[in-house]
Amino acid sequence: MSGNKVQFHLMTSWKRSHTQFVGVSEQVDGGKPQIGDVVRVMGMGSVNPPIPSTSTGMKFSTGDGKTFVLQMKVRQMSIEQDWILGDSYIEHTYASPRNGYVSWIAGLEGCCKLENLANNKRGMFFLNTQVDLTTRKWSPVIRMMPELNFLATAPTSEMYIAATDQFGHPDAVLLNNLGQPTEAGKTYLKWSLGSKSDYAGGKGPAGFGLSAAAGSDTQGLFTFQRQPAYEANDLFNAVVVVQAGTTRVNVDFNIRLIRNTDFEMLPIMPLVVPAGQQLGKTAVQTLYVGYPFTHSVGTLGWDPQGSVMFQKWPNRPLSHVNGVFNQLDEYMPGAEFYGMFAPCQQLNGDPGLTCTSAGMFKWTPCLGHTGWHLFCFAGQNPVSGRYTQQHCIDMNVKADPPPVFIPEAKYAKNGQKFDAYMGYKTQIFFGAQDGNPGDFVSLAVIHNKKKEFLPIGSTFENGDCDGQGCATNVAEKVFTWVPDCNQGGHSYEICVEATDGASNSCRGKQQSKSICVTINVKRCLYKADDTQSETLKTVAKCFHTNWLQLWASNVENIHPDDVLKKAGGTVLNVGREYTLKQGETLNHVAGRFGTTLTSLLALNADISSADGVKAGQAICVIPNTCRITL
Repeated sequence: MSGNKVQFHLMTSWKRSHTQFVGVSEQVDGGKPQIGDVVRVMGMGSVNPPIPSTSTGMKFSTGDGKTFVLQMKVRQMSIEQDWILGDSYIEHTYASPRNGYVSWIAGLEGCCKLENLANNKRGMFFLNTQVDLTTRKWSPVIRMMPELNFLATAPTSEMYIAATDQFGHPDAVLLNNLGQPTEAGKTYLKWSLGSKSDYAGGKGPAGFGLSAAAGSDTQGLFTFQRQPAYEANDLFNAVVVVQAGTTRVNVDFNIRLIRNTDFEMLPIMPLVVPAGQQLGKTAVQTLYVGYPFTHSVGTLGWDPQGSVMFQKWPNRPLSHVNGVFNQLDEYMPGAEFYGMFAPCQQLNGDPGLTCTSAGMFKWTPCLGHTGWHLFCFAGQNPVSGRYTQQHCIDMNVKADPPPVFIPEAKYAKNGQKFDAYMGYKTQIFFGAQDGNPGDFVSLAVIHNKKKEFLPIGSTFENGDCDGQGCATNVAEKVFTWVPDCNQGGHSYEICVEATDGASNSCRGKQQSKSICVTINVKRCLYKADDTQSETLKTVAKCFHTNWLQLWASNVENIHPDDVLKKAGGTVLNVGREYTLKQGETLNHVAGRFGTTLTSLLALNADISSADGVKAGQAICVIPNTCRITL
C-alpha cells in the first residue's frame, strides 16, 4: 500500500467446538461457526485456569502500541475433524517505515494450542511478521496444510513447503542466507525452524529440519529423522520461518506420524501436469489472463476400505455433490477443484483391491488476477480422515502479452529495406509470435501511408515455419513478387499487422502490432531467372527493344547466343541511367535519345507525368540508335 500504510493478512485455523467465538448464531448446529460467518476470536489469556484474554477478544498488535480485535471470516470447515479456517485483514499506518534502525514486529499472541500435542500441549502461540518498509513493501507468504503427515517407521522422510514472494517473486533481488546481495534477477528465501520466541516460550520437536530446497528459490525442504521414542499417531507442533531480506513471517502447524502401511501415505503422482514438474516439489506454472489452466494428480494403491478423496487447502469452501468437490474462492474467482475416484477393483488376480483417485484443479484467471497465487491440496482417506502429503501449484498469472514480430534473421524487421529486380522473384518472410503459448496469432497486410496494400501481381501466403508446421501462437507469412518490366524505379511500402486471439470480458481487448518494410525495384536492371531459360531476345521483347540493344549494354558479360542460366540469376542493364540537367524535361530527353515519352514513363515507374521530374534526378533511358527488324 502507499506510504507507511500496510495491510496484514492472517490465515488462522481453530477448533470448531471452541466456545470462545462471538458472532455465531446459537440456532445453527449448536452455535458452531459456519462457512461465511464473521466471528470474533476470544482466545484464552492463560492456560490453567482457562481465562479469556480480554472481554473484547484476541488482539493483534502492530508493534507500535496499536492493537486490533481479531475478526475472522470463516472460509472452510470440517465437521469430522472439528476445525474452521478463516481470514482476517487489518490495515494500519505506521508513523515511520521502520522502528528506528530495526523492523516493526507485528503479531498475534495468545492461547491455546491443542491438548493432544506431544510438545507445547495447550501452549501459547505467537504468529508474527517483521515490517521494514525501507527495503520491502511486502512479505513472503507460506502455504501448507494445517496438519502434515510423516512416516513414523521410515529412517528419514521429507516434504516440500511452498512460499511465494508476492509481487517480486521470483524476480526480486534479495539477500542470501549470509545476508549478502544475491545475483540480479534471483530470489533467495531464507528458511529456518522457529525460534523460542516463535513458539511463545515453547520448543520445537526433535528430529525435524528445514532448509532451502536445492534448485528452487521458493521452496523449503522439511525433513524428519526418526526418533526412538516417537510412535505412530504422535502429533507434534512446529513453526517454520521464511525470510526475504529484512522481512520475515512464520507459520504454526502440526505434524502427525503415521504407519507406512496406511494407504494415505502413497505418493501423489502426476496425471495431467505441464512438462517440467518434479514430483514432490511445488509445480511452478505460468498462466495468462483469459486462458484456461488445468492441473491434475492422482494416487494408485491398495486399499480394502475405499479410495482417497482429494481436498484442497487453503483455498476456500468445498461443497460435496455426487463425489465432486466444487470451489468458490474470492482470491481465484471461478477456480474449481474436483476430487474424483474410481471404484476399487481386483486386477490380474492380485489379492486386495486397486483404487485410483484423482484431484483436478481448473482455473481461467481474468483481468485483475495478475500476480502470484499458491494453491495446495492433499488426498484424504474418507475412513481414517488422514491426508496424503501436500501438493502445491505455484502460479504466476501474467497479463496476456501482445504478439511480437520474431527477431530472427529470416524474418523482416520494422523499417527494413529490400532491393528487388524486374523479372526476378523476391520473397520476404514475416513471422510473429505470442508469448502466451495458448494464444492464437494471425498476420495480415494493412494499408500503408498511401492507402495501398500489395503491389500488383504479388501474393501474401502462409509459410510453414521451416517445414515443421507453425504452433498456434506462431504465424508465418511469405510475401512473393516478381516485378514487371514497367516497375523499375518504384518504391513500395508493405505494412503487416500481427493480431492475437479475439477479445472477451475476461481477457480484455484484442492486441496487435504492425511493422512496415520498403521494397525498392532497381532502376534499369533486369534479373533473368535461371529457371526460366530466358535469352536476350525474350528480355528485349519485355522492354519493347531488340536483343542487339541489350547486348550492347552488356557485351562484356554475355554472349549473344547464351541462354541466361547463371545460378542466382543474371543481372542485365536494360538501358542507361541519365541525370537530368537544369531546365531539361522528359520531352527533351526523349528527343535527344531518339525515344518517346511513353517509353521513359514505362521505364521509370516512380515518375507519373512529364512534369514530375527535377534537375539532378536519375532516370532510365534506352537510347534508340537504330531500328533493326529480325
